[in-house]
Amino acid sequence: MVSMIGCLEMESDCLAVNLHPGSLDYELAGFAKRDTTKLQYGINEVTLKVFWLRNSGTNLVFVSLDALYFPEFIADYIYLYFSENFNIDQNNIICNATHTHSSPNFSLPYFGKISSRYVDFVISKMELCFSKLGQSFKSCSLTFNEVDNPHKNTIGRRRLVRDVFKCFFNKTMFMLPNINQLIDDRLRILTVIGNNNEIVGVIYNVSCHPVFGTSELISSDFPGLVNSQLEQTNNVFTMFLQGFCGDIRPNITTRSFINQSIKQNVKSLVYGEVFRKTTPNDLQIFSTEIAETLNDNFRGGNKVISKFNSHSFVFSFESYTGKTNKESVIKLFSFDNIVGVSIPAEVLSGYYHLLNKAFPKITFIPLGFSEGMLGYLPLYSQVSEKGYEVTSYKNYGWDSHLDSKNLKKFIDALIKNISQVVSLVKE
Repeated sequence: MVSMIGCLEMESDCLAVNLHPGSLDYELAGFAKRDTTKLQYGINEVTLKVFWLRNSGTNLVFVSLDALYFPEFIADYIYLYFSENFNIDQNNIICNATHTHSSPNFSLPYFGKISSRYVDFVISKMELCFSKLGQSFKSCSLTFNEVDNPHKNTIGRRRLVRDVFKCFFNKTMFMLPNINQLIDDRLRILTVIGNNNEIVGVIYNVSCHPVFGTSELISSDFPGLVNSQLEQTNNVFTMFLQGFCGDIRPNITTRSFINQSIKQNVKSLVYGEVFRKTTPNDLQIFSTEIAETLNDNFRGGNKVISKFNSHSFVFSFESYTGKTNKESVIKLFSFDNIVGVSIPAEVLSGYYHLLNKAFPKITFIPLGFSEGMLGYLPLYSQVSEKGYEVTSYKNYGWDSHLDSKNLKKFIDALIKNISQVVSLVKE
């Protein structure tokens, strides 16, 4: 069901919850292997943030969590809390994991041991902090801006090449820098403005894997560092929302053979640029570039938002064999002709361009990593190309890769439901 409100003044409330485990045992999720150095990449933190917008009784709640994936137990707690205390339906709550590869694992067992003590700690912290929600609403207005990333510091990571490790007989999709790959390299900014024209909050959307932190120390990676820089500079509440970054990562590459594995050296010799191990300085530079771009543009919102809609639908994804299927909730929200699409998966950036082509007059806010993780979500046309984003299905409980015919049906369902939301813009 679609809900709609009129052109009335908005109100907002926000909250940040510190979920750092302290001395509790935990295992980091995100990498099969981590280096043994004690280098701190970015900020040693795990934070859950809530940004609540409401207008004439209609609500839209954004929740961001520094985690590889968004655990269902956290989403369930949030849904129940908002339902019991504020009569807000879960379809109006958008959960989003930053996808940092350096947070404690509390989502899927494959990615590391899940500590029951830490899970209990997380619930207790939310119970303590959530009691403050709804007590500090401020009147506000909302603007939107979308800009190109001028630094070109993100890049596609799927490249089809002749496989050097199989005597060049077969073409293989390698995880290599691909400057020719069409990706989502835009920044989208929602700016919350108070009655006195002061900036109350900044919600921004970027599509890029946070894979800088490779040590055994907790890090919120670039989302946390960008948040920190914006908050220190502007004294505002910030929230990062991760996009369709399934095949996008920081553009940190090299041709050098120094400090590379034998396999990487072979790849570099044959294919040119390869992704190299990052440093804390790489993270600092990348984060500063994103923060500066946001600083230059969040005050220049060229669209004032006066109403919003929410909508959701359920789709059953299927494996190639048909032995595994998973029902997932896809959430849509819109501000006039701006449509947000929230999918519980590592969505490949091709979906962003597919939607832009299908709806050329609509601006999309792509969001992945909501609760109920499917794994990687390639386009139906990418299944036959294989590559890690297709063949890693076992990590997420699938018996085989996703079925391409089923993925084609998903696109049809996605376009149909977006069309319903878009039709309201004309009313």
